[in-house]
Amino acid sequence: MKSMQNNFKKWLHEISGVKKISNNSFYLNVPNIRAVDQVVTIGRDYILFTFQNTSIAKIYSVKLLDVIINESFVNLELKNNLTPDIFHIAFNINDDNHNFLIDLDCLVSEISTEIFNKSHSY
Repeated sequence: MKSMQNNFKKWLHEISGVKKISNNSFYLNVPNIRAVDQVVTIGRDYILFTFQNTSIAKIYSVKLLDVIINESFVNLELKNNLTPDIFHIAFNINDDNHNFLIDLDCLVSEISTEIFNKSHSY
């Protein structure tokens, strides 16, 4: 039974695309986490959007402190860059969440692409 559980965990991580690349970098092909090549790195800055029972988001500048991968969640430890607050956010591997994390380089790239596409559609 234990072997079957381990095989399921491995399969789930393979299909969702969750892999540790190095001591500090992780490939996270997870809904609501956006990064260049889907790689997040401990020590880098990100933007965290949190939605609480409303369509209005709270937005935080955060630094990634730790990544913990388990059966169906990627748990991120994030430090607010403006206050001493620490966030522990669990991102479901297969579902959308009430949180959205984006790498600043990815955000700039997506905005640039959108602007380029709109400027060439006329």
